[in-house]
Amino acid sequence: MRNALTNGVRIEVIDTGKSYHTITDWEMAVGNNNCIGAPEQETYYVDVPGANAFLDMSEQLTGEPAYKSRAVSIELGGIRQRRKWDAVISMLRNQIHGRECKLIFDNDIDHYWKGRLYIEDFDRARELGTLKLNMPKAEPYKYDLQSSAEDWLWDPFSFEHGVIRTIKEQTVNGELSIKIPKGTMLTVPVFIVSDKTLSDFTVSDGQRTFYMMNGRNRFPRLKVCGEKDVVLTFRGNGKVVIDYRGGSL
Repeated sequence: MRNALTNGVRIEVIDTGKSYHTITDWEMAVGNNNCIGAPEQETYYVDVPGANAFLDMSEQLTGEPAYKSRAVSIELGGIRQRRKWDAVISMLRNQIHGRECKLIFDNDIDHYWKGRLYIEDFDRARELGTLKLNMPKAEPYKYDLQSSAEDWLWDPFSFEHGVIRTIKEQTVNGELSIKIPKGTMLTVPVFIVSDKTLSDFTVSDGQRTFYMMNGRNRFPRLKVCGEKDVVLTFRGNGKVVIDYRGGSL
């Protein structure tokens, strides 16, 4: 039966670090095509007194769209001897039910969805067993599997849709510019600085300049992965790691 299963999901339990694949570990395949709910934008409208109009203030606070949590619902099915299903469903509940998890679909290995996962609607008809993996409040964006500070891996990389964001530790002697590729989800990077001398050590996005110290530095006004590439220019003497994770709707 295992050879007939083609579409699966890898589940990573965040607090334990344990990983399960619905096909290789559970011998259960995904049965539905539309697993991911549509994103719903957070909106805020203000009526204008005395006018047949309103003000759309939805993006005034952050300057960009914000989205509500979305639902992920996966239908799984597999075949086992009927007498084994009670033990199997108990095992699966012990492994993942109610835990915060990452979901990596076989047809989108560059990204993961994050939220609390539940096993629901278990049923069986003779040897066929079915259940739903429900993540009712997944975060609205799917995240890049690897952050810019993590080693780049060949195996999970998609040459059709993937973006290589790995940035190893950089040494700055005077001035250094690094281009951050564009994306979909704006994010605030963390700059991990070491071996900084007594002189100023700064980073600039072309509009603002920020002063950094040894250790972790984060500036909420400096964001990357938007609609355009961002060039970060470092000045001073020291070493820096740029740590951020892109995302997509």
